Amino acid sequence: MEEFLSNKLACLPMGIERNSPEYNEMLLELHKVGLYDLKEKVAELYEDNRDNRNALKIEMPLFKEHPLREGFLICVLPPKYFIDNGSIIVTVNVDSKEFDIPLNEEQYLAYKHLSEITYKDGRNVESLTSNLIKEWNNYETLNKVMVWWNQLPIFFAITPIGVAIANAYIRTKYPAIPSMY
Repeated sequence: MEEFLSNKLACLPMGIERNSPEYNEMLLELHKVGLYDLKEKVAELYEDNRDNRNALKIEMPLFKEHPLREGFLICVLPPKYFIDNGSIIVTVNVDSKEFDIPLNEEQYLAYKHLSEITYKDGRNVESLTSNLIKEWNNYETLNKVMVWWNQLPIFFAITPIGVAIANAYIRTKYPAIPSMY
């Protein structure tokens, strides 16, 4: 089951380590365009990396704790939210009132970059897959599925002879399909 899960998952995000150089660079990039996460702070703010005073300062949750890696963060929005037309509207609380504010292009691109950085594919990271399996086993039904799956006595493999037979059969039904050989 472990091998099957790690191969079939669409994405297992690696995240970004809190207080790492990459994390600080990402926060500085977000601050330059006016995006702030109240819980996250830049370790070192250099003089040449000051905030962009022309950008609207938007304070909103940008990061959340990685569910499978302690000390790592991922973006609140996965990359699939950034596929559309290049705009995202965020809800911001100001004086106990909620406002919907569209992000400008610079903010959108910085937020998208954060999402891409934190959602890098981590299926090859052994600790992620092992933590996923540990989390999986915390649920009784999923654990039963894993036990059942691991006890299956056979698996399917398509041999070259099977491929040849399938190709010959499909070509009798649809002669326009090119031969595989």
